[in-house]
Amino acid sequence: ASSKSTTTPSTGPTSAAGATTGGATATGDCTPKAVDELVVLADDKGSQLSDNVVPIVRTDIAKAPLTDALNAVSGALSQSALHDLNAAVSVDKKTSADAAQAFVDDNKLGDGLTGGSGTIVVGAAGFAESLTLANVYADVLDKAGYKATAKTSGARAVYEPALEKGDI
Repeated sequence: ASSKSTTTPSTGPTSAAGATTGGATATGDCTPKAVDELVVLADDKGSQLSDNVVPIVRTDIAKAPLTDALNAVSGALSQSALHDLNAAVSVDKKTSADAAQAFVDDNKLGDGLTGGSGTIVVGAAGFAESLTLANVYADVLDKAGYKATAKTSGARAVYEPALEKGDI
């Protein structure tokens, strides 16, 4: 057996072969698991930070009806809603666009909003949750009369300058 030792969070040191060198026996199974094999734990201590989604808009266009559309979305986003949107993409395998459209339809977001015109590009960071949220905002802006699209811009170092230049 190998003399190499590793530490696991709940069992203390174990040998590479899985034999106990102190504490309970650990199998050392680090194989990837399917999403449906994972368990979502409750945050009974309230230690998990909440997501606070804040749309950033250039000052020159930050007026109604654009702000009305953004506020409609922001008012509908809760921790539960964000969790469900993430699950729709990561567990149910919907596209970000499809998950966003279902959320907008189910919550009747944008119903009654009018008066928007022009093109709006909603920027998203380079991960699924951000793209899904960008699509939610874009779908509601469309309902308000804008021609809106969601565009993945990558990392903050890319999307901040794009926002400042008016590209998103």
